[in-house]
Amino acid sequence: MPGRRRTAVRLGLGTLLGLGTLLGLVAARTAGRRLATVTVAGHSMEPTLSDQDRLLTWRSPRPLRLGDLVVLESPYDAGVAVVDGVTVPWQRPPAGPGETDRRWIVKRVVALPGDRVPEVAAGKLRDGELVPAGRLLVVGDNPGESYDSRQIGYIPAERVFGLVLRRLRARART
Repeated sequence: MPGRRRTAVRLGLGTLLGLGTLLGLVAARTAGRRLATVTVAGHSMEPTLSDQDRLLTWRSPRPLRLGDLVVLESPYDAGVAVVDGVTVPWQRPPAGPGETDRRWIVKRVVALPGDRVPEVAAGKLRDGELVPAGRLLVVGDNPGESYDSRQIGYIPAERVFGLVLRRLRARART
């Protein structure tokens, strides 16, 4: 009997190791689809983020919260369109999964649907208005260098690429 018990334990351990490896591969593949690195270009988020900082971004974010840093599609990625004297953002449909040929910007969430427009985001919008469903407000940490909700207005939530998880080591500057 002792010999059989060892065999059963070996088979069980081998099966567990194989299953663990399989689960690890599935998790790595899923994370590979959900995680992305983004490089900051510009000074709109200083002092929090600097030009050329690299960011780890989660592409399927949890529900956003005030203060979150997000990567979103630039409103004028495809060029500026003016209709009847009004600048019209987002001339293309939202980026689909795996579509990375867009221009991305990094901003801080300052209001969510149902929140009142905070003074920091007022500009194009009036302080105290309610943010409509499916929209949010974002601003840069360096207001003098940032093009954000103060100029654009409400941001469609579908234009959010992902949630910034953390800053990675900056690339070497040349």
